Amino acid sequence: MKRLLFSIFIFSFSLQLLPQTKSKLDSLLVVSKTQEKLVLVNILNKISWEYRNSIIGSALFYAKRSLSISEKLEEQKTSSTQ
Repeated sequence: MKRLLFSIFIFSFSLQLLPQTKSKLDSLLVVSKTQEKLVLVNILNKISWEYRNSIIGSALFYAKRSLSISEKLEEQKTSSTQ
């Protein structure tokens, strides 16, 4: 009985967190469309982090996109110093 009550408690608690996470993700997605590349890398990392426990495919997509942009920025930085 205690396990059942504990499971119900945990489940109801996790349901309350979903709207907060969705709202945060929505805000990050909107901001990601309007930022400079350096700021965009950080935002994409945050989006990836928010998706990590729910939609793994999306988490990987945003992480790879962030990595790609940061590698391009590093190439630009390296070529401009030579």
